[in-house]
Amino acid sequence: MSSREKSLLALLLGALFLVFNVLAYKNLYESKKLTFSSRKAAAELKFQQAEKVMLRGDDWVNAKSWLERSEGKPIAYQTAQASLQSFVEREAKKRGLITKDQKILPWQEGVHYNRVRVRYKVTGMEQQIQQWLMTLRQNRQLQVMTKFDMKPVNNDLTKVDCEIEVEKFIIPPTEDPAL
Repeated sequence: MSSREKSLLALLLGALFLVFNVLAYKNLYESKKLTFSSRKAAAELKFQQAEKVMLRGDDWVNAKSWLERSEGKPIAYQTAQASLQSFVEREAKKRGLITKDQKILPWQEGVHYNRVRVRYKVTGMEQQIQQWLMTLRQNRQLQVMTKFDMKPVNNDLTKVDCEIEVEKFIIPPTEDPAL
């Protein structure tokens, strides 16, 4: 092989080496670089969103601590329903109201809380009923009135009939996985 052929072969091998490097750079390196840059942008966006959530979370610290203090301990619905019924009845008797009807309504299961419900029909003076209603609504115990109907008694204008539904939100007891 002559020196000219050797130099031509070296030049050809050098050109081939450059072409292969350029193709490898275009196909392998740039595609990986593009993939990693898009993943980096997605991670930065996720990080920014997490920072925003964390900053907003500081605003909810008081609400979370109130909920943890107020929601109480898990309790069976039968116990909660009996205590709700006795509370409503006791408060009505304290104010001298006459109970016409009382009914335990079916409890309702929820995602995080269950609800126990009672319905009462009472008769008494309007002021006494208003005082009774004010004691039944207890936000701190997660107890609310969901139905309220007040009508005057036909034969006695000094008294009113009141029908009310009271619900209490309770935490259902966790089932023991060992059983």
